[in-house]
Amino acid sequence: MYGFELAAERSEPLIKAIERYIHDNGEPPDSMAVLVPTYLAEIPAKLPPIEIITDPERLKGYGDTPWVLSAMVSKNLENWDLFIYFPDQEYPERGFGGVIERLGAWAYVHE
Repeated sequence: MYGFELAAERSEPLIKAIERYIHDNGEPPDSMAVLVPTYLAEIPAKLPPIEIITDPERLKGYGDTPWVLSAMVSKNLENWDLFIYFPDQEYPERGFGGVIERLGAWAYVHE
């Protein structure tokens, strides 16, 4: 879990870039690639394979949020753990098929 705590810290510039993008454009970016180089020199290194989810259909399972950062961090083929970030940082205790553990502003779903 320590590695994910570090990833949460390393993602702070990415989250700030998304927030600035939203401020300037009125909506979240469709992909993180559009943040570079205007909002971010580069996507921070040593992060799991994070994607930004903005599609309303895909967001249905995440509650009432305009965007989510999510990474599948499965340990094997039978495990579907998630590393997620909600802009409001309001995480339930359980959801997404498992128990949710807070890691700073992020959460880890133990499936």
